This record gives sequence, C-alpha cells and structure tokens, in this order.
Amino acid sequence: MNNSQSIHHRAGDTPQRQDTIYSLQALRALAATMVVLFHAYVHLDVRNIIAGISALVDAGRAGVDIFFVISGFIMVYISRDSFGKPGASRDFIIRRTIRVVPVYWFYTFLIATILYMLPQLFSEGKSFSLEHLVASLLFVPWQNSIGDIKPVLNVGWTLNFEMYFYLLFALMLPLKQQLFLPLLSLVMLCGATAGFTGGPYPTLLHVVTSPMLIEFLTGCFIGSWYIRCHETPKYLGCYCFCPACSALSMRPESSNGGYLQHWLSSAHFWWNDTGSPASRRCSSSWGTAPIPCT
Repeated sequence: MNNSQSIHHRAGDTPQRQDTIYSLQALRALAATMVVLFHAYVHLDVRNIIAGISALVDAGRAGVDIFFVISGFIMVYISRDSFGKPGASRDFIIRRTIRVVPVYWFYTFLIATILYMLPQLFSEGKSFSLEHLVASLLFVPWQNSIGDIKPVLNVGWTLNFEMYFYLLFALMLPLKQQLFLPLLSLVMLCGATAGFTGGPYPTLLHVVTSPMLIEFLTGCFIGSWYIRCHETPKYLGCYCFCPACSALSMRPESSNGGYLQHWLSSAHFWWNDTGSPASRRCSSSWGTAPIPCT
C-alpha cells in the first residue's frame, strides 16, 4: 500500500499503520544535510570554497529545528494507540532510553576520557569535571569549564531537549488524547514564554525555559493533524513551502528565531500527502532505508 493510500481515509476510519513515511525520511535527510554543511562551514577550512552560498549554508542550523519538529511528530504518530492505556508511560520511557542512552553514554565517556588525559586537544581552558560528566549523563544542563551550557559531548545538547520532551510526553500519556495536546501546550508554552519574557534563569532551567520547545509542540500538532485529517488539500504543501523559501532568502539567520523550520516541515509532510508521482520520486531519491515507527 502506498503512502497516499494509507493516509487518505474517510471519516470514521482508523488510520492504517505503516512502517515507513517516505516524506519524513526525505525531510530527515534534508535536515541532516543542512546540519553537516553548517558544521563544515563553521569548523572546517571551506569558507572560501563556498563563500558564494555562505548565507544559505549558515541557514543550515535550521536542520536542528526541523529535527525537533520531526521528533514531536513521530512521538504523537507512534503513540496514537497508547494514550490512556496502563503501562504506556513506562513502555515509552524504556523504548526511548534504549534508543538514546547506550550510544550517547559511550561517546560521552570516550570524550570525557580524552578530555581528562589530553586536555590540550580541546579549547583553551577546557578541562575535565566530574560534576559536568554526571550532569551530561543525566541530560541535565550544566556549564562546562569555559562557561558554555553544553554537555561533555558538545553535540549532545540537543538530547537534553529531546529527553525533557520525552519526559513530559511520558507523564501525559496516561491522559486521553483529547487532553494530551492542551496540557502539553500549557506546560511547554509556559516555559517558552518565561524564556521569551524573563530571565536570566539558573542553568538548570536552560531547557525548561527555552523557546525551542515550541518546535516539539509544532511537531505534535502536525502529527495530530496528520493522523486525524480526512482529506488534505492537494496543494497545501506548496502553500507552506513557498513561505519557507521566502523566509530562507530574506532571513537566513532566522533558524532559531523565525518560522522557517515550521513551514518547511509542514510543507514536506503535506506535499508527500498529495500522493503525486513527483513527491514519491523525490522522497525515494533521498534514500531507501525505511524509518521505523517503533
């Protein structure tokens, strides 16, 4: 059964479960490519090579924002039959922990060992701290020795956000689905609003008060819409994609402050939902490995 057949359903029908969402696979590949290009631009000696598209590459930081939107979407999608069921929270946390913790801990211990034994390989002034290591392993925001609020494995800062979102999600899984989104919105928007309007806050509240929480919430709303919609307007993806391109061209630096990532995510989900041969070809061209929804 193709993607369009599994998504387009009549009123009263239960959405049919599928193992792969090809538009999501393509969007993940796009986001990963954006992040890789951005890091290459920042950390490697390639600025002169790609100077002509530096603004576009700098917008690659929006790849992280897109990943956060995808995360919200996926959690709602895979949990759509779990709301209000006994043991759902426990099972959810166990699955997320198994997927995230082992690999993250391995590389965290690896970097911590190198930092302890060969600190000269790192930024000037950066040193090993047991408290910082423990906080990193527990996904707790903590300042390192040079004042950055990042874990031992620098790129792991995104997992601090992910694990906080997973915790909130698990705590609310026992609720009925009708109550889930309103309560999740209340908690996350209160934190994000505090981050917008107040501060500075203690380091421990760095994630709880971050406006980036809105991106997970956006994904949750898209996921709920994706599951419940009876028929998607055929060209809705185009309507979302055009503002995304405009935002990218006008404000490439807006990845952490604008709505580019939200428009782009919505556009890609719904463009694939049209079921057009072009959308399926484009999604397939980014890769053929399925994305499991478990």
